[in-house]
Amino acid sequence: MRNLKNIILCKPGKVPVYQLNGVDYNTINYTTKFNDLDEITFTVDKYITLGGGESAKSNGYDDLHAFMEVYVEDIGYFQIREPEISNEINKETKTVTGVSIATELLQKDLVGFTVNTSTTASLEMLADNNINSLGYPNEYVTFYNPTNKQLSLLDLVLEKAVGWSVGTIDDFLKNQRYSFDNINENIFSFLTKTLSSTARCIFTFDTINKTVSAYSENHIGNNTGIVIAERNLLNSVNVQCDSDNIYTRINVQGKDSLNFADINYGDTHIFNLDYYSNLSYMNQDLIDALKTWQKARDDNRNSYISDVTTYQGYLEQISEIDNKVPTNGVLNNWDNMSLDELNKNLTYYNSLIKEFQIIAQNTHPKTGETEYTGNLDDYSPSRLKADGTVDHDAYINDLEGRGKETYREIITYVIPNIAIAIENFDLTKDEKKDYVEDYLTDWNLYGLVELKAKQSSYEDQISTLKSYQKDWDKLTKEEKASHGDNEITYNQYHNEYKKLNGYIKAIESKATELQAQKNNIVDSRDALSKKLATIRNNMSITGGRNINEVFVKWFTDSQLQTVDLLFHDTDYTNENILVTKLNNFSERLDIEKELYNDAEEELSELAIPQYTFSCTLDNLLSMYEFAYWHNDFKIGNFITLEVSEDVFTRLRLISISYNPFIKTNDLSVEFSNMVKGKDGRNDFSYIFDKAISASKNSITLSNNKSKDNLELSVELLNLISNSTVFKGKFDELNYKNISANEATIVKLTADFIKSDFADFTDAQIKNLYANTGLVTDLTVKDGKITGKLCAVEIDAGNIKTGTLMTDRLLIKGNNSLYYKLNVTALGEAAVEELPADEQEKLKNGIHGENIIAESITANKIAVSDLTAFKATIASFKIEDLLDADGNVVGGSFHNILKTSVDSYVPGVYIDSNGQFVLGNDDEYIKFVKTTDGKFAFDIKTNVKVDGSLLINGTITSDKIHTGSITSDKIQANSITSDKIATGAITIGSLDSGLKSSIDNINNLSVGGRNISLGTSLMTIGTGGYAKSQWRKFSTGDLESTNITDFSGIFNGVKLSITNASSQVGVVQDNVPLKKGTQYVVSFWARCVSGDSCVIATQCYSRSGDADTTSLFTVNSGWTRIVKVASNKPLSDNNFTVPLIVLRPANVGTSVEICGIKFEKGTIATDWTPATEDTTNQILDNSIVNWCYNNNKTYIDGAKIYTGSIAADKISANTLESISANLGTVNAGVIQSTHYGKDDKGIKISLDDGTWDSKNFSIDAQGNVSVNGVIYATYGTLSNLLIVGNKGVACEYEMGAGSGSTKQTVRISEGKISFSNIYTSQDGASRTDTGTYIYQATSGIAFESESGEAYFKVSSMSSSALYFNNDSYVMINKQGLITANGSYLNSRDTSGNIVRLVALTTKNSFHIGSTDISGTTRLICGNGNTIEFCRPNGSGAIMPMATLSYAKDISVVGLYMPLHFNLGTDEAHACVRQQTTGVTSADFIKIGNNTQLLQLIGTAITSTKAITTSSDARMKNHIADLPSKSENLFDYLDGKSFFYNGSNSTAKNYGFIAQDVLTALQKCGLTTNDFAGFCDIHGDGSQYALAYEQFIPIMWNEIKRLRNQVKELKGE
Repeated sequence: MRNLKNIILCKPGKVPVYQLNGVDYNTINYTTKFNDLDEITFTVDKYITLGGGESAKSNGYDDLHAFMEVYVEDIGYFQIREPEISNEINKETKTVTGVSIATELLQKDLVGFTVNTSTTASLEMLADNNINSLGYPNEYVTFYNPTNKQLSLLDLVLEKAVGWSVGTIDDFLKNQRYSFDNINENIFSFLTKTLSSTARCIFTFDTINKTVSAYSENHIGNNTGIVIAERNLLNSVNVQCDSDNIYTRINVQGKDSLNFADINYGDTHIFNLDYYSNLSYMNQDLIDALKTWQKARDDNRNSYISDVTTYQGYLEQISEIDNKVPTNGVLNNWDNMSLDELNKNLTYYNSLIKEFQIIAQNTHPKTGETEYTGNLDDYSPSRLKADGTVDHDAYINDLEGRGKETYREIITYVIPNIAIAIENFDLTKDEKKDYVEDYLTDWNLYGLVELKAKQSSYEDQISTLKSYQKDWDKLTKEEKASHGDNEITYNQYHNEYKKLNGYIKAIESKATELQAQKNNIVDSRDALSKKLATIRNNMSITGGRNINEVFVKWFTDSQLQTVDLLFHDTDYTNENILVTKLNNFSERLDIEKELYNDAEEELSELAIPQYTFSCTLDNLLSMYEFAYWHNDFKIGNFITLEVSEDVFTRLRLISISYNPFIKTNDLSVEFSNMVKGKDGRNDFSYIFDKAISASKNSITLSNNKSKDNLELSVELLNLISNSTVFKGKFDELNYKNISANEATIVKLTADFIKSDFADFTDAQIKNLYANTGLVTDLTVKDGKITGKLCAVEIDAGNIKTGTLMTDRLLIKGNNSLYYKLNVTALGEAAVEELPADEQEKLKNGIHGENIIAESITANKIAVSDLTAFKATIASFKIEDLLDADGNVVGGSFHNILKTSVDSYVPGVYIDSNGQFVLGNDDEYIKFVKTTDGKFAFDIKTNVKVDGSLLINGTITSDKIHTGSITSDKIQANSITSDKIATGAITIGSLDSGLKSSIDNINNLSVGGRNISLGTSLMTIGTGGYAKSQWRKFSTGDLESTNITDFSGIFNGVKLSITNASSQVGVVQDNVPLKKGTQYVVSFWARCVSGDSCVIATQCYSRSGDADTTSLFTVNSGWTRIVKVASNKPLSDNNFTVPLIVLRPANVGTSVEICGIKFEKGTIATDWTPATEDTTNQILDNSIVNWCYNNNKTYIDGAKIYTGSIAADKISANTLESISANLGTVNAGVIQSTHYGKDDKGIKISLDDGTWDSKNFSIDAQGNVSVNGVIYATYGTLSNLLIVGNKGVACEYEMGAGSGSTKQTVRISEGKISFSNIYTSQDGASRTDTGTYIYQATSGIAFESESGEAYFKVSSMSSSALYFNNDSYVMINKQGLITANGSYLNSRDTSGNIVRLVALTTKNSFHIGSTDISGTTRLICGNGNTIEFCRPNGSGAIMPMATLSYAKDISVVGLYMPLHFNLGTDEAHACVRQQTTGVTSADFIKIGNNTQLLQLIGTAITSTKAITTSSDARMKNHIADLPSKSENLFDYLDGKSFFYNGSNSTAKNYGFIAQDVLTALQKCGLTTNDFAGFCDIHGDGSQYALAYEQFIPIMWNEIKRLRNQVKELKGE
């Protein structure tokens, strides 16, 4: 019988009841799940058959109900769901489903679970002895704290799960800290979803021991080495790709619209085209362009971020200058606090000072100080004065930028005033000390806004004291009388006036200082803003960069189209990444980088196809031959799956379903989704279930991790949160005491709140303290109203007050009459009844005459008739209207700050003169008095005016305010001429910018006349301006080109680049220009070769006086270029005008230029030819008309061809002729006009026959002098014979008669011949063989009829050339040469030259027999190179070998393709190399035909084995391979590649040396451990691999795999 494991029924709590004996083990299916609840199902028979054949009810059958438990031996405990009952004929069964008892955690809820938020409900705040004096926790809750369960997250979570405890926790996780706020979730979901995704960990549940364990993402699962393939277990596999959710560009946001534009060149998008950057999707140029662009963005990012940080610093400095106010604590009203609250505040601020002191000490430690990391309450200041008190200045000086001003304000005002409030608490009013209120006039505590507000307030106050501005002794008698002659009272008001006036002047001085600082910063900000804008534009996908001073875009238009097609967009939001108002800008940048990196990682997964896999396979768990896999085939582990033939992928098991008791073929598995990203393939996204909700245009990432529910903008809290003492303790911030200018609070529990402004819909306040308040409906129960109460009327049965201050008191008596109570000048009280008329007035209210100015304040005043010369109503004032002398001339009603018709402050102003203003400086409606005393409406608005709404002629000049009409105020096409009255618009009424534009137009000048000549034909030459010619500038090609696109322009020029580093241009020289004259040049240009061309242009140039150069880019279409000269000529002179130059580009780049027009002025006009060009044409037409009218023929002599006029007679007073046939001339002397003896011209005397010219003369005696060459047909000059067309011969006779020798040199038929004519003794003549020199096809030819030619070097005195003379070179007809050699020793027995022989031992050489004495030397020239050459088939000389000497390294190099062939079967070596490319003909051969080693191209072949010495006797330290070497397979991949410089299209396979080095390092090996890696020079400059060293590693791996195969086969 099979040995089956037990299944035991238990009561809840693992209390065993029965062993189930009715289980049908064939029905058991157990599913184990990764990070989820395991399940088991089985069927239980109601009845079983006993041994005797009788039936009995199976154990526990009736107790199988919900929430009972079953224990499956060796697997664990499961909680039962209510079973399903099945009734068949004579058989009843229950199908039981059990879920891992970890489901208990699913049934226990966390309610309001809050940790690490520092709120009163947060669990770290409830831990024993964990709160410091500031009310913050000393320690926070960590993932697992084994020493303090109150601060252990897992222990706190499992508190409600009875019986469950913490198991094994990954060391990496233990000290991690996370914050959660008000979590309402079951424990199991919190662990496996919320905490799992937040901490990136996996939980496992031991149901036997009821423990929970956790492992970080880096320690989840093992690589098992299990391979599932068709050849063993795999039945089928399904691969799916989700191509609909591939995105290559995403628009990224964090929470609350956080983006990373500050670090990404102003862009919120990122892209990833890595998957498509191959030749299947784009060409190589685009691939390279993408890499170049991305590299430029990455390389310049830090510099850009630095500039952005500087820019933000400017903004913060400007904001500080504008908005600075004292620390909140300075402004507190301490009188309104209880003694307990005062003591708490004093403790708080003293602790805050300690915190600042710790910051100063840790950032700028003094001698003897160390970093303080202890508790805040235990800190004692280390910087003390001589008297033992704290040296606060020593701390303040080290707090620059870290709370320096806050520290000073706290110790100067806050702490002293709290101490005074505590001291005053039980004292009477007269006994109380005054507070320190210097802060009210400490102008260093305020910014511009607050200073202006204070100044306005003081100015309002001082305006009521104008009559007290003089000193008493400077008042007139009348002025003193107007003040009741009361000097004491006057001086009280006068001193108040001086104090306020001093305040105003001090504020103005401080404001001026701050404004100057602000202006400087604003200038820096604006300059940097422009720089940043340029960088953003350049780094955008449509931007570019400068190359050789030329702006070049990153991508061409066609490339941008391709990229755009590959961009698939969506939005991505990660709500887990956010900034709060506590974060400064540097911290914000770090958070933006976090968002950027997160988005990059997300996009790396989205931008490539992702695949999912499922399969069916045989149950390996039931197969003995796979038993060694059973322990590894577990959830969480990795296996390798064959997804197609010889294609494998690594996948994680996340679910296995099988029968653990009976071997069946049923096995079901599930895999996690392995996602490929920038860090490789992993399944973390799948495992941690990051709650990604995706649609076609949106991806949102969030987990349930709670972030800050309280955002504060308080410098104090920011400093504390970044301090050493509170290091990392402010992930979530809640405080007992919060001071904030603005707060957004979801839930607030606080003992004390101070706010500049709070807006509550509903508020329940136990105690309300306020300095001032605006309350619509106020009910005070059993309370007090303190401070200042402003009311229209106080209705009270009893008013109790310590002191009632009033200038006048009216009392209503029992008789209903009113009495006034006052104090006489003597200080005595006086009561008198009011007159009857005043009695009548006061019956219905208070008489205004009896109200002291500004003594009544109220939210509302209900009156039927209000008469006031001065009043403040809400934010409006009624006050006197004064003239220039201060006399009251009327009244005005206006906003508090809008005090005149000229005020730019927004609001309303109305005065008694009828003037009315509504609006601000940008938009307003005015009805005001003009300078001529008339009234006029003046309207200024940014709203566009629709011209269709205007009545014709309604806009006249007197209706338009000067400068009020600007172009941005006018709707396009809305104002037409019929709407504007004639003369209505004048220059004076236009906007200053528009007037400036008109002034600019007035300053424009137009020339119109083309100064450049010959622009229609563009004749190329060197004659310059005078000849209407143009010439080439610099190098390159300049040629004429025909133009048909423009009327009147027939030719242009074409500029072509012939050298990529040079430029070429066209210019015209010697053009006269005027000093100080403005010029402009224009022309048409188009690029005829290349995508675009860059043209540099100068209007004019002369040494020391030239226009600046401007660059223009043109494409294939005609572009009109206009260049206005930046300078003006410094003198009247001739200039090169203009310079039009094609900048360096690729060879062959060409541009056509035509229609050049150089003219005066700043405006380029349409092309016209120069006036001179036109005049010549007109002159030609005028001559035709003159000839016709006068029956004459006009001939321009410059246009007559030489020799074309012949005549018998020419009548002329003066005859100037180049050639003429004059017939018979009767004259004594003929001479040229400009004749000069022996200098120029010709003079011929017909009397004595003399002839005189510079190079030829004949004197009277017939002597001829010639400077030059004489050419003749026949004649004799001494021994020089002129023999007709046969040439010239010169004969020289040696001796006479018989035996004489006549030497002849003859020049004829293009040859110079040398011969000797001998006359023998018998009188017969014999001609010796001749030698000839003549011009050959290429060079000079020497020819000898004897077959030998001698070249002799000797002095003039040496004798004739004989056979044995020294110093000659001889060449015979076989092409052999001998030099300095003996005639006899250079020849064989037949007289033939056989060698080049050296007979001397110095600087000579020989090639030939070894019987010649002396040293053989080949001496090279200065180039240190000897080259050996041969003729090829076409007669060209080709190099065979080169011997060169490198002086710098003293090395002789030999380049010599050789072939040594000693016979068919004999050993030989051959070296051959082609001059182009690497082909099979390039080889090195060593050996013979049967034993041959060849290096052909890049391959080595051999007809025999290539061996390496491997004899053990030649080795030492023989050992097994290092165990780590087998890991090379994990880190090293084969690659395909081409060799640099190779034209072969055959792809090479192999390894990369650098990859091998990296793999060795990852395996813990060095290059000394493996000789397969070779550092050729030992300095890392060149690496190589010895591939034979890899064989033993592969051998061992194959051996190991063979053993595994044998095990699989059961062998």
